[in-house]
Amino acid sequence: MTHGGDQCTVAAGPPPQRAVDADEPGRAAEARRDPAGARRRLAQSAGDVGELDGMEGGVRCSVGGRRVEGVAGLVGAHAVIIVGGCDSAAYDDDLDLTPTQQRTLDLLRRAPEPVLFDRDEIHELIEMATFAARDLDERAGEARLVVTKTDVSGMLGCEAQHLARDPFEWSVAMASGTVTHRAIQLAIHWTGDPVAAALVDEAIVRIGDEDKSLSSWLHACSGADLADLRGACQQHVVRYLESFPPIPASASPVVEARNTWRLNAAVQFKGRVDLMLGRPRGTESTRLLIDFKSGTAALSHGQDLRHYALLETLIRAVPPRAVASYYLSAGTAVVEPVTIEMLHSALERALAAADALVATKVEGRTAVRRPGFSCRWCSISEDCPEGQAWLRDDDVN
Repeated sequence: MTHGGDQCTVAAGPPPQRAVDADEPGRAAEARRDPAGARRRLAQSAGDVGELDGMEGGVRCSVGGRRVEGVAGLVGAHAVIIVGGCDSAAYDDDLDLTPTQQRTLDLLRRAPEPVLFDRDEIHELIEMATFAARDLDERAGEARLVVTKTDVSGMLGCEAQHLARDPFEWSVAMASGTVTHRAIQLAIHWTGDPVAAALVDEAIVRIGDEDKSLSSWLHACSGADLADLRGACQQHVVRYLESFPPIPASASPVVEARNTWRLNAAVQFKGRVDLMLGRPRGTESTRLLIDFKSGTAALSHGQDLRHYALLETLIRAVPPRAVASYYLSAGTAVVEPVTIEMLHSALERALAAADALVATKVEGRTAVRRPGFSCRWCSISEDCPEGQAWLRDDDVN
C-alpha cells in the first residue's frame, strides 16, 4: 500500500534488539557501500510500516543500541522511522494495524497538498482580535478575567447558570478524564509494549505525588472509588491503544498542550487541547489538534476545538490544518479542516463571552437566563421562573 507525500518510511513492530554478533563489522562495511539497502534491511528487520503525519530530515538516534543515520524512534509504539533516501513514502502490506487504527490513520493523515492560509487574512484576524481585547481590558480595569472554552459555552448559554456553578468537587467520573489523559501521555512516550493497567496505575501514582487538588482526593478516596477509577480509566486506555495508530516522534506529540493568549493582560484567553501533533514548517499549517472523548458526540465538542484553533492562530500566526474529536467508545474521529471562516466564528464567540463576563462580573449587569436542556441539572432551577416554565413544557412535550 503506497502513499505519496514526504519521502520517508515508518517501520513499526517489536522493539529492535541490540544486534551484536560476529557479522556486525561486515554489516557496517556493507552499510557504507549501500546505505539505502542497509536502511531497507533495517526497516524489514524492525517490522511493519506505517505513518501518521509528514516526516522528513536526516535524524540521528539510537536503534538497538547503535547510532544510526536517518532513523528516529517511534514514540510509544516500539518502532523506528526510516527517514531520507526514499523515493516515496510507502507502507508494507503486512502493517500490523487493527482495522480501527487504519481507519483512524486514514481520517487523520495529512493530505499531500500543503495547507496555506492567506497571510493578509490572518493578519486582519489578529488585528481585529487585539483591538477588541484592548477595549475589554479598559472595561475590566483592575479586574483579572480568564476566558476558557467553558466560559465561552457557558456565557453564550445561560449566563445565570454558568455564574452560579457549584464549587468544583472531584469524583470518579471527573477524575477519570484527567487520569486517562495522563495514562495516554505515558503511552505515547512509553518504552516497550504499553499495557493499559500499568499505564493507569502509573498515572494515578504520578498524579498522587503532585501538589494538586486531585492528589488530595486520590489519597482520601476509598478503595472502592479507587477500583472504580481504575476500571473506568483502563477501559478508555484500552480503547485508545487498540484504535489509535502509533504516533511517531517526528510528529512532535504534545499531550494537554496549553495556550494562553494575552499573558498578563486584564482579559486573558486560555485553552488546553488533549493532543497536538505536527512540527512547524514556515507558514504552512501542519498541526492537528485532537480532543479525546469517552462519551457521545456533542455540538460543544467542535466548538471547543475551534476555540483551541483560534488561540493557536492568535499566538503563532499559523492556524492548525485541522481539528478532531476522537471518540474512544466508537473508535472513530470527527475531523474538521480549519478555515478562515471557522476562525472568525470562533473569535466572535470568544469575544462575545468575554464581553458578557466583563459586563456581569465587573460592570454589574444582571446575568441573562436562557432556559434549555441544562435546566434539568441546574443548581438554581428551583428559584428560576424561566427554568421552571421550560421544565414544565418539556415534561408535557
